[in-house]
Amino acid sequence: MVKRRVKERRRMKQKIARSLLVCAFGLLLNCAYFMFVEGTYEDNYHITYPERIDGRREKRDLSTSEKGGHVDDATYRLTAFDKDWTLDVKRNKELISPSFAMRTFANDGSEVIQEDVADHCHYQGAIRGLKDSSVVLNTCSGLRGILDDGKDTFYITPDTGKELDGAHRVFQAKEDDFKHVVDKCGNKETHQADSHPAKENSGTFSRIKRSISNIDEFYKPYLTTGETRYNELLLVVDFRMYKKYNNDTNVIRDRVITLVNAVDAIYQRINIRIVMKALEIWTNGDPYERASTGGTDLGRFNTYRKDHLLEKLPHDNAQLLR
Repeated sequence: MVKRRVKERRRMKQKIARSLLVCAFGLLLNCAYFMFVEGTYEDNYHITYPERIDGRREKRDLSTSEKGGHVDDATYRLTAFDKDWTLDVKRNKELISPSFAMRTFANDGSEVIQEDVADHCHYQGAIRGLKDSSVVLNTCSGLRGILDDGKDTFYITPDTGKELDGAHRVFQAKEDDFKHVVDKCGNKETHQADSHPAKENSGTFSRIKRSISNIDEFYKPYLTTGETRYNELLLVVDFRMYKKYNNDTNVIRDRVITLVNAVDAIYQRINIRIVMKALEIWTNGDPYERASTGGTDLGRFNTYRKDHLLEKLPHDNAQLLR
């Protein structure tokens, strides 16, 4: 009887810990999304011309494409904000599920499902010589992603209109970026209620990583297995976001997968891998009446998920990007 109670208690604690991790993941995902695509840095960027190091040669051709896919390893060199960086990255082979599918909608409302449409050009790594650094790159067309030297976070993106000469913009993240976007996530109560160490997640990408690592320490008694956990993710992009990116589903797909790659880089610290299982883009308008409050809108999305997503596009966790 006692053994049974202990077993049930352990099972319940593990369930609670997993649920809290999923909640923290959802919050991070929404907030990181706004950090990554909505930040305004027009007055704070440097122009750089990255070079790819291939053997002993430096070349302006940044592409990782090769026959049959993309190379497994790549090295880039660039200068920005008085820093000389060498980026060593490896392709994230586990990021995109072999059964990945993207669902969009035609003008008549009928669904369009495309399989195997994601380009496997997503990399993770570090800045050479900097122990606590992180690099997340999308090399599909130029370089796009996050560079973190352990103290400051930077975003890199091709310089619009100057892609042919290899120009890129490097933006330095502002110290209050995360605090600013927390309000957009519509979940202030979560931050006020949480008393575990994960609440200290304002600031740079590296600070978020350290905060997520603290979750592992806090719930260590409950996370009894050392096995890697895989969380298959479905992301839904609403109609407003679709219009914002000029109705270009390919651009949206690549940016969303880049974001998931960044989240995966963070969660690897607690032995959790994030796998992009499916993407749905509401290309023909939102399928239900949207609510102005985050909690109500989340409830309606959960209903939509149960009725229209779980069976058609099986997944472990779903998030709405709006």
